[in-house]
Amino acid sequence: MSKVVLIAGATSGMGELSAKFLSDNGYIVYAGSRDATVAEGSSNLKHIYIDVTNTQYKRRCCKNNKK
Repeated sequence: MSKVVLIAGATSGMGELSAKFLSDNGYIVYAGSRDATVAEGSSNLKHIYIDVTNTQYKRRCCKNNKK
C-alpha cells in the first residue's frame, strides 16, 4: 500500500521541495495550492487546488480525494 501525503503551499519554498522529495521517494503526493493552473508533475505528484482558509472547501477536498 502506498503512502499518501497532502502538502499545502506546494508550489514554492519548503512545500515544493518536500513535495518533490516525497514523490521521488515513492509517496503519492497531493500538492495543494491556490493556483489552479499548475501543471501535473510525475506520476506520484498530483497538483490540486486547495484554499486552506475555507474550512468547507478543505473538508470537500479531503472527501473527494480520499481513496
